[in-house]
Amino acid sequence: MAHRTTGRQHEGDQPSQMRILLTYVTIGRGGDAVQWLALAEGFRLEGHAVTLAGANVIRPYSTGTATARLRGIVRRLPWWIRDGIEIVLSGVTVWQAWRAARRHGADLIVHRATTYDLVGVALAWLLRVPLVAHLDAHVPVERRYRSESYWRWLHERAMALLGRHATLVVTPSRPVRHYYREVGIPPGKLLVRRNGVFDRHLRLGLEAVRASPPLARGPVCVLGFVGSLSDWHRVDLLLDALARLVAMNGTTAYRLVIAGTGREEAHLKDQAERLGVAHLVEWRGPLSHDRAVATMAECDIAVLPSTLATGAPMKLSEYAAMGRPIIAPALPNIRDLFTPGIEAVLVEPGSAAAIAAAVVLLASDPEAARRIGRAGQARVLGCTWEATARLMVRATLAPEGGAADRLDVEAMEGRSASCCPGSTSGPSRSS
Repeated sequence: MAHRTTGRQHEGDQPSQMRILLTYVTIGRGGDAVQWLALAEGFRLEGHAVTLAGANVIRPYSTGTATARLRGIVRRLPWWIRDGIEIVLSGVTVWQAWRAARRHGADLIVHRATTYDLVGVALAWLLRVPLVAHLDAHVPVERRYRSESYWRWLHERAMALLGRHATLVVTPSRPVRHYYREVGIPPGKLLVRRNGVFDRHLRLGLEAVRASPPLARGPVCVLGFVGSLSDWHRVDLLLDALARLVAMNGTTAYRLVIAGTGREEAHLKDQAERLGVAHLVEWRGPLSHDRAVATMAECDIAVLPSTLATGAPMKLSEYAAMGRPIIAPALPNIRDLFTPGIEAVLVEPGSAAAIAAAVVLLASDPEAARRIGRAGQARVLGCTWEATARLMVRATLAPEGGAADRLDVEAMEGRSASCCPGSTSGPSRSS
C-alpha cells in the first residue's frame, strides 16, 4: 500500500525538497507503527514529499479490524511459517514501492529492514537512488525473549548485503549498532540515533514545566505510563508498585494514568481489581500521538516498568520532553540514554519494590524531582524527528562509505551529541 504526503518548504544546507520513499514490509499496530509514521512526519515537516509504501497500511493501535484479527492469527503460527510469510511479503513490498516510485518519483529510499531483508537492496538497485536503512531489532535478543529461533545464516547474509548497498544504516542504540557491526555491516555506515520527539512536543513540554511542574498539585501524585500494553513492558510491575504505595498509608495519595492498549490489557485490569487499586487507575485507551504526549504532561512521574535490553524506547524521549522525572530499569541501553540519578532514576529491573521506592524518593523531594525532569528534558532537546530527517538527507551528500563517520563528527561537535551515543568518531556523552 502506498500513501503520499508533502510538507512545507525548508531552507537550509540541504536540498529544499526531496522525494522520500519510506518503505517497510509489515509493521504492527503498536510503537513500531507510531515510530514510522513519526519519521514520515519529520520528513514532511522538513519540506520533503513523502511516499509510504509497504505490504500493509499502518494503523497504530487499531483493534477489531480484519487486518488486526489476521495479525492475531499469524502471531500464533510457528516462527518459521511467520518468517516465510514475511519473506513473501517482501516481494509485495518491492512491487508496491516500485509502483509508488514510478508514480511519485524517489530521490532517497528510507527503509525499515526486516530479519531477512532484501527489499532495500532491491529497491536501491531498481531505482538507482541512495538507501538509508533503519535497523531497530537486535534479532537474537528478541528471538530469545520469545523463545523462538530464526535462520541465522540467511539473516546474517542479508544484513551484510544490506550494509554493502546502504549509504547509511541507522540503529536506535549502542547494543543494536554493535550487533550489526558484528554481522558484517561496515562500522563507517552505522549511526546510533535514538528515537525522538517533535519540535512541537518540546515546546509543549517547556511550557508544561513552567505552568504545571511535576508534584505541584498538592498531596496527590499522578504516575503515568504511555505505550503498548505488551508483556515486555511489564505494566503488572507498575500495578504492584501502586499497591505497595497505597499500603504504606503515607501522606501522599497516588493515582495511575495508563494510556495505550495491547494484548495484556484484560489481564492488567483483572490484576488491578485483585490488588484493590482499580479505583486509582485511569485507563485512557489508545490515543493519537499528540494526545498521548499531552497525557504525559498531566503526570507527575513517568514510569517505564520494563523493556528489552537493546532498544531506545520512544516513550522515554517523550517522557523527558514533557519535563517529567522518569523511573526506568537500570539496563545498559537505558544508561546510554540518561545519566542515572541526574537525568532519570534507574531501578533494579523486574522489581516492583524498587519502582515503589523510587516513587517515594521523588514524591518526598519535589525540587529534586523537578531538577531530574529538567535535566532529562535538556538531554532530548536536540533529539527531534525533524533533526533525524535532516541527518538522513545529509547522509546522501556524504562520501560513499563514510556517511556515519561524517554525521558522528557533527554530533561530537555539539549539534546532536545527546542523540548519538556510541559514535564511531569519539567518546559519547554517555560513555
